[in-house]
This record gives sequence, structure tokens and C-alpha cells, in this order.
Amino acid sequence: MIPKPELRKVADVFSSSLIEELANDDFKKMLQLKALLGFDGSEKIEVRHLLQYAFNHLTKYYKSEYVYKCILFKKVILGVHSPNTAAMLSELRLGSSKVDAFIVNGIATSYEIKSEYDNLDRLEKQLSDYAAFSDKVYVLGDIKKIDQLVSNIPSQFGIKVLTKRGTMSTVRTSSNFYPEFSVEKVASLLTAPELKDIVRPCLTSIDDVPNTMVYKACKEVLTTFSAHELKRLTLSRLKCRGIENNRLLAKLPYELVGRVSHAKLSVKKQNKFLNALTATV
Repeated sequence: MIPKPELRKVADVFSSSLIEELANDDFKKMLQLKALLGFDGSEKIEVRHLLQYAFNHLTKYYKSEYVYKCILFKKVILGVHSPNTAAMLSELRLGSSKVDAFIVNGIATSYEIKSEYDNLDRLEKQLSDYAAFSDKVYVLGDIKKIDQLVSNIPSQFGIKVLTKRGTMSTVRTSSNFYPEFSVEKVASLLTAPELKDIVRPCLTSIDDVPNTMVYKACKEVLTTFSAHELKRLTLSRLKCRGIENNRLLAKLPYELVGRVSHAKLSVKKQNKFLNALTATV
């Protein structure tokens, strides 16, 4: 078995920069990973198989936040919903916090992951931020920390735990938060092209406006919408963004879904990334 300090380094390889690095033919982390996992320097292995081998070690011996994200995608997007009708966005900024997973189907559900290696510092502030944007908010944690989670998390927030068998079990159901969406909230969540998509039916000249001026041009239109309509349109655009990512995810090994749900890659970069997975190191 790999020592725990080395397993932490293996977990660090699955960082937010991994997808971009591979898309740019940067294999330094793969060579480091190969050494950490004890492969002989002269032995060649495909990048995708190396990542699968590493992920299997993490699943058995070091369930990091990244492992939780992959399991969440598998159980919720592929299990409960469908990748054609639901999306999971990672590290989306909600207020002053970044949510681990923001799942959109008909409603928005935020998940904050707390593995056995995480503390609960700042958790109450994070959950409060998420509730301002989400219909439901859950903490997903390790079953060994169930008592700590129940005693420290306010009762309006839901709790789910990852069992030893890798299943998700609901300890407490989340309240419904009924968030109201303002123009400012919409602008904080959507990109300039997404804002244009929302207002185009009311402002056909929006395509002639530079991206730097889009918010100002859109604000006048958006202020005529109700909070309910702003929420519906925003969640619809976020779901479309995630479903576009799902098309790439369908081509990938399960072990990479937790990272690609955060990545923003052009079609060219996606193809380079897919080619990098079959390269040998």
C-alpha cells in the first residue's frame, strides 16, 4: 500500500489544472504520478490507464474530495437523473463561496463535500451563501463523521454520507429555500454570451454590443423580468452549459468526470485532451 503522504500527492494530481495541462500536452504530472505509484521508469503506460489506476487507489485508501465528486456525478446525474436533462457544475461561485457541486435539473441543489480529511471551518457561511442561490443544500460527508455533521450543521440543511460500500445515504433532507434571483445574481452566474441569449428575444441588437458592455445593455431588459423568471432563465442556461460538458464526459473514463465538470474547453482543446489520454508516458 502507498503511504498516506504519498496518497495525498496522488490526490493532488487531480487538480483543477489537470485537464488544461493535458490539453496542452503537458505530461509532467503524469510522470510524477507514475513514480508515486511505483511504476518502473522504462515501463510505458497510457495516460488514461495511469489515471484509472491512481483513482482506484484513492477510492480504496484515500477518499479525497475529488473521489466524492466523481461518485456524486455517477449516483445523481447518471443514476437519479440523466446526462441529457441534468447537469453538475463544479466550483461555481455562489456569493463569496465556491460550491463543490451545483446540480441543475428542474431545481438547483448545492453540495458541499466534507471528506474525513476536511474540517468544518467556514461551513456555516458557505451553506448560507449556497442557500441564496439554491432550492436545496446538502453536505456530503464520510459516514464516520455522521455524529459531528448532525451536531454542527443547522437543521435546515440536508446531510448525506458516503458509506463504506461507496453508496450515498440520506441522513437528513434539506429544507426548500426558494431563492429569489436579482439581476446582480444573474450576472454573477452567467457569462456574457449566456446573458445575450437571455435578452436576445427582447433586444435583437444585443449581438452588436461588445462583451465589456453586455451587462449594462442587458440590465435594462433584465429588470423587467420577475424574480421567478430570472431564476428560471438562469438555471436553464446553467443546465445547458453543464449538458454541453456532459457530451465530453460521455467520452471519458469515469475517473475524470469530477474535473471535466469544471473545465471550459473549446472543441479544439477537447480533442487535444482526448488525444492526450491515449498518449503513453
